[in-house]
Amino acid sequence: MRRAFLLALIACGAAFASEEAGRRKEISVDAWKAINFAFLAAGIVYLAIKTGKPLMQQRREDILYDLKTAQERARVAEQKAAEVEKRLAGLEAEEARMKENSRAEMQAEAARIEEETKHLLAKVEHAAQTEIAAAGKEAVAKLRAEAASLALKLAEQKVASRLDPAGQAALVDRFVASLRGQEGKN
Repeated sequence: MRRAFLLALIACGAAFASEEAGRRKEISVDAWKAINFAFLAAGIVYLAIKTGKPLMQQRREDILYDLKTAQERARVAEQKAAEVEKRLAGLEAEEARMKENSRAEMQAEAARIEEETKHLLAKVEHAAQTEIAAAGKEAVAKLRAEAASLALKLAEQKVASRLDPAGQAALVDRFVASLRGQEGKN
């Protein structure tokens, strides 16, 4: 294509040059401007094709490379997104498992605390019953001591009212005699 274009330009230039000299004078300035513009445009097109094609080829390769890189990044991003979603699903399952474990631990702790409370209440009740029994025994002992004291006083009063001074002397004599009898046995 380049060669055909160059040949056309050269042929066009040769055709203009070969025409009669007189006729050249008749060509107006506008025609020379048009011819000059055609040569300039042809040169620019030639340079654009010659240098632009490698540039376009390089640009095409750069775009293809960028597309491949973008596709690879998209694939990696999709893998990471799938991995994150998998982790999130795992986290939801882990969260549910942790909630269930917490619930079970709370129930076990509540049962343990209830059992401990029952045990402590039984201890307190036993201690209270022991104190009540001890207080009851102490009160019974005090009552017995008081009753004994009152019985002695009553007996003393009865004995004192029955014994006269002659009876008392006879009682003392018998006691002394029993002591002497015991001395002889020893």
